[in-house]
Amino acid sequence: MSRHIPIFTTLAVLSMLTVGCAGGSGGPLNTLMEQVRFDDPLADRTYIQNQDVIEVPESVPALVEYLSNDESPKVNAWAALILGRIGDPQAVPALTTALSNSDTDTRNRAVGALSLIGETEAEGAFIEALRSGNRDAQITALVELEKMASTNAVPAIADTARANDGMISKNAIDTLGGIGDASAAAPLVELALSTNLDDSLRRAAIMNLHRMAVPEATAGLQEVITGLGEQEGTDELLQLARDQG
Repeated sequence: MSRHIPIFTTLAVLSMLTVGCAGGSGGPLNTLMEQVRFDDPLADRTYIQNQDVIEVPESVPALVEYLSNDESPKVNAWAALILGRIGDPQAVPALTTALSNSDTDTRNRAVGALSLIGETEAEGAFIEALRSGNRDAQITALVELEKMASTNAVPAIADTARANDGMISKNAIDTLGGIGDASAAAPLVELALSTNLDDSLRRAAIMNLHRMAVPEATAGLQEVITGLGEQEGTDELLQLARDQG
């Protein structure tokens, strides 16, 4: 009986090596994440040496779990990074949710990952983030949508501006002006004339109409001047619009 023990031992070792060379939740990926969790300086080396077996589609479910449910922000951020490098669209929902993560590094890695997966997927994720109600996600999304000059996002950005939510709404108005497309002119006119908005936001809408180099914005400023002339208590806004027009 004892002569069979070396054979069984050899088989067990081979089995362990096989698991260690696979993607998914075991092997190098699990080792890497544990090293990341405890700030092990060997983490980078583990990643580089096993990149070809970690960055595989089979790792996506485990990485989504690390991103979504692990308590370590460092693990979350690494998971987002690797998901982007794999580029599997199945990771988009988890990466979209990660835009609301309280950790700045994780949010930034999620942005980068979404962009690597594809512009269409990233744009959809950022629009969804605007509607999440999470301020960190909204600010991140506004920055990225302006970089993309996303005309598809104009309605969602305008809705964010209409919420009259201080800095978030101000950033949304500035994003409309930054996108600079003709489709952004009408929402800015509406915002400039809205008596439901704080005057600071109405001023921002006027300034962003002036900022835009499209005929629709020039016409929009004239519409604002006319509309403000029919409203009471808007002398300062009216003068600003005239100065910009």
